Amino acid sequence: MLFRSGSLLGTLIGDIASQGGKIKELGADIGFSAEQTVQLQKAFKLAGQDADKFTEAVQNIRGVGLAIEDQAKAVQLVSALTEAYGGNIVKVTNALTGALETGKVTQATLNQLTSQGINIQDALAVKYKTSRDNILLMAKDGKISVQNLIDVLVEIGNAGVTSSNKVESSFASDRK
Repeated sequence: MLFRSGSLLGTLIGDIASQGGKIKELGADIGFSAEQTVQLQKAFKLAGQDADKFTEAVQNIRGVGLAIEDQAKAVQLVSALTEAYGGNIVKVTNALTGALETGKVTQATLNQLTSQGINIQDALAVKYKTSRDNILLMAKDGKISVQNLIDVLVEIGNAGVTSSNKVESSFASDRK
């Protein structure tokens, strides 16, 4: 019985090491610096260490066309949100990249984030000093900027992260 347990443990350790190697390769493929690759590895750990989902999320962020530094910050943000609120990293990423690609924050964007445990509607209501219902109307009318969404997500991410590795600042400051 001990032999099997040892074999299982060895297999698990091998799987973890293999996934860590995949993340390093992903960082190299993207063109991340050594520091950004370390951030990518930390984000991977925050995101639950599912290499396939994490890679899909990173590829979605890459597809938006952000600068390399902003890609690293976006990955860090969605990872922090996923870790803090228990959502699915791919779904959180899809909501964020959808807003970035279209330049619009829609009711669907807010609902996608809310369904992943992120209290975005209430946080935006505080920012805009209005009700949650008005936030939904504002989203319907296109009156919430992508930059405000990102800023609030960074605040939410920072509030939810218990480690010292917090999301430093918003990215894509030229996007609205």
